[in-house]
Amino acid sequence: MKVMIDTNIFISAALFPNGRAAQAFFKALYPPYQPLVCEYVLDELHRKFREKFPEKVV
Repeated sequence: MKVMIDTNIFISAALFPNGRAAQAFFKALYPPYQPLVCEYVLDELHRKFREKFPEKVV
């Protein structure tokens, strides 16, 4: 089953590693799931982290 991961899931999982979004994210990484991420989501993720969480960017 293909699972599209959006920006909100990435950000929530990063900021709250024990939360529901993180659980869903990690579950989506293993079979029977196939995670999908489009380039736009990655661009948005980088942009949002630079704008809202610059102290978290390494």
